[in-house]
Amino acid sequence: MKRRAALVASIVVAALLGGFFGRLWAEKGGATLGQSLQLFSRVVGLVLTTYVEPVEPDKLINAAMRGMLESLDPHTSLLEGMDYNELRRYWHPHRHRG
Repeated sequence: MKRRAALVASIVVAALLGGFFGRLWAEKGGATLGQSLQLFSRVVGLVLTTYVEPVEPDKLINAAMRGMLESLDPHTSLLEGMDYNELRRYWHPHRHRG
């Protein structure tokens, strides 16, 4: 249970960081995309090396991407795997007839 709470906390932190850096980059015209990505990479590295519990990098990055996209507007979100494939079948049904 303790490990699960730590995982949830790390995902929440990643989502918040993703949203924060997405807004920061959008609002701050002075920082280049490369500079923002370097900063993001450093933060991810710090979380991976210093967080109290081990963190899975894939889950951390996915949570950050989810937070970044959700910070744009209430209608934008990250589609993964089956969700993306289902949406493609819905929008292009003639391509998926078998």
